[in-house]
Amino acid sequence: DITGLSGISIINGDLKFAGNNALSQLDGLENLNSIGDDLSIVLNPSLQNIEGVSVITSIGGSIYVIDNTALDSFCGLYPLMSNGFNGSYTIVGNLTNPTLGDILNGGPCIALGIIKVYLEGPYNSANMNSTVTISNDSPYFEDPETVNPIPLNSGNEIVDWVLVQLRNENDSSVIIESQSAFVLQDGSIVDLDGLTPLQFNQSSGNYFISIKHRNHLEIMSANPVPFTGN
Repeated sequence: DITGLSGISIINGDLKFAGNNALSQLDGLENLNSIGDDLSIVLNPSLQNIEGVSVITSIGGSIYVIDNTALDSFCGLYPLMSNGFNGSYTIVGNLTNPTLGDILNGGPCIALGIIKVYLEGPYNSANMNSTVTISNDSPYFEDPETVNPIPLNSGNEIVDWVLVQLRNENDSSVIIESQSAFVLQDGSIVDLDGLTPLQFNQSSGNYFISIKHRNHLEIMSANPVPFTGN
């Protein structure tokens, strides 16, 4: 749990996550945008994705992502890598080890973009009311997540948790990937920072999209939807 870092926007020196057996994700960096020196993510055997670093747009030193044996999603590095990063980087010993070109070309990584849904209960003919106390824990077993604190989006607040799933283009009963997410008052579905679009650890292609809410009927796109990397 690194939510204690959520109030930090700038780190003048190094940021290092190393040797943490329980660390599975990097949620808690939602306000961090700049690191003065190196970013090191090393020897965290339970770490599966690094989407939490997607808010970082500037690093003064190098990037080291080494020996995280469960890590196979590097979507979180795209915003930084595509923003003129010119430092050195080392990505080795992980479950997958994409090159810089792989990351910039979105493989394997697709951005869902902003999609919108309106929930009948809170819908008020213009947008949705945000009057329910939001649990810190996602209610979906397919992608259990905990967010503490819940992001505060003044003027477009979080309404509730939803579950977004990519499904096979040839057989919509086959679920390829599931992500817990937030739906905002204007209907936008966003990642757990309350701001950015969802990113999935899949290659570009066509997918059915389904969306679940805990007390509404599940919905799914009528046809497969084409996605390209980032």
